[in-house]
Amino acid sequence: MTRRRLLLLALLVALVPLGFAARMLWPRPAITWENGAKIREGMTRSEVEAILGRTPVPRHTDRKIWHSTPNGPEMFVGDYWWEGNMVVIVAFDDEDKVRETQTFEVPDSRRRDTFLDMVRHWLHF
Repeated sequence: MTRRRLLLLALLVALVPLGFAARMLWPRPAITWENGAKIREGMTRSEVEAILGRTPVPRHTDRKIWHSTPNGPEMFVGDYWWEGNMVVIVAFDDEDKVRETQTFEVPDSRRRDTFLDMVRHWLHF
């Protein structure tokens, strides 16, 4: 085997574990249907944050989401976690326990996480 082929083979062998490690360490989205379904009435804010991550940095639209119901549009007020097109809204009572939760997808969402939002999410800030 020539030295060049040996070097190429060594490079390929080294890239396989690096690719696997990168895949394992790459952050996975916390805002999913599965994680939204884990939120139950009576959970504390810290239990919710353990599943979804910390509450995102407030934005001017936070806490109010309009959604359609059989009776027409209604406003749902609560804290929301939004990542990509997935949204989990959680309403807390006076004791900071979950009163109600909703999970839904917004396929035509114009909101996009900025690079800084993604870094904050990855670092759990």
